[in-house]
Amino acid sequence: MMPTLKSINALGAPLSFPVTLWWSEYKPNLKIPSLRGADLALHVEFHRYALSVAKMTNEDIQAFNSTMQPLAYALLDFEKYLSTKKLSWEDVDDEILKAFRDVALKSTQGNTASRCEATAKVTTNVKLRIIYEFFAWTHLEGLCRQPIIGWGKEFPIKSSLTLFSEKQTKWNERATRRFPLCYRGIGENSSSVGAQYWATNADLNDIEDFFHLSQPAKTAARNVLFMRTADQTGFRRGSINSLVVSQFTEKEIEKSIASGLKAHSIQPKKQKLGRNFYFDIPYALAWEINRYLRTLYGDDVVNTASTDDRLKNLPVFTSMITGKRMTDKTWSSIFTEAFQAIGAPVGSGLHSIRRKFAEEWFRTEIHELRKSSKPTDLKSVSAGLARVLGHNSKLSQEAYRRASATIRGATPVEVLTEQNSEQAAKIMNLTAQLEVQRLMLENFHRLGTSRRKI
Repeated sequence: MMPTLKSINALGAPLSFPVTLWWSEYKPNLKIPSLRGADLALHVEFHRYALSVAKMTNEDIQAFNSTMQPLAYALLDFEKYLSTKKLSWEDVDDEILKAFRDVALKSTQGNTASRCEATAKVTTNVKLRIIYEFFAWTHLEGLCRQPIIGWGKEFPIKSSLTLFSEKQTKWNERATRRFPLCYRGIGENSSSVGAQYWATNADLNDIEDFFHLSQPAKTAARNVLFMRTADQTGFRRGSINSLVVSQFTEKEIEKSIASGLKAHSIQPKKQKLGRNFYFDIPYALAWEINRYLRTLYGDDVVNTASTDDRLKNLPVFTSMITGKRMTDKTWSSIFTEAFQAIGAPVGSGLHSIRRKFAEEWFRTEIHELRKSSKPTDLKSVSAGLARVLGHNSKLSQEAYRRASATIRGATPVEVLTEQNSEQAAKIMNLTAQLEVQRLMLENFHRLGTSRRKI
């Protein structure tokens, strides 16, 4: 009878392997992650959680992978940390979660892809939010021997997520209550486990039709212009919403032209992390915004906005009811509704247009570099997009992979890291088998030697 791994351990030769990430087929072309611990045993709760998320995720390949990838690596890092501390997920409390957060931040800061502390904190927050959501799921599924997560003092992990899952209110929907230990002031309201979607030109055409058919003419014109600005600049919603009249007067546009600039240069009032960068607006778009403002405010206001302090900060995009600037969340809602109306996948919205911009930028850049026989790897070409988008993020990396895949005729899924993960898992499995066989031979020889002595 072949000795089991457990019986070999009992002979005084304990086996210990690194925590590993495995990928298993969920449906054709769709895979979900699972983790194996130091004894190669499956982490059942993590696997079940991944399966539950998969069931609620859009099955578009790109959207599905964009959800599973961050979930997989967040849980992997968390399990590695717990393994080093010899802890189970049921032992976790706020102190342990905070310690993991700090370790994850240091690890991310040591990664060459992390440009600054703020971006490292954003990455850490994504991991932390996924872990919070995992614990909320275990609570709702009744998997805990005793309550672990909740808002009261009696809960080891403090969070309003369980309340939020049952009934959403303005009180429990706040990020500071759902994810109390996340770093603040660095985009903590962004979604952690949400499907991603890249908009297409056909989508934008359909959305424009939707606006014109379902809304008053002035509202539709405003929304279409907001969409074109997002599509042609890659700006975030907050930056577009912060644009003011004085930036698009005839005088300011002509100043950019006289300076020999290839596009109109502006400085959005609102930028992520409080930056003050200048960005390019295509001249055709700048003049379109100028014409729109003349119909909205009148020629006199637009002509004098550059010099009149009372007028220079008038918003470009306003509510047609109040005449005041709308909130960033309102713009997100407008485009989420529009994408839903045209039948786009779950997870699509205003940021899908920014992803589209990034992918198209990379595709153009890679073509130009190839013509000049210059390197076209991510590191060589990403600096330009980092400047255009205002940062170098996972968005730019994924957009690069998609653009590269399109150019060489491959599918986006072929450039994901799943294949590497699968190979690593196979190697780990083979290593484990070889180690077991080696120990079996050693024990066999040891027993044989003992018998000869007797």
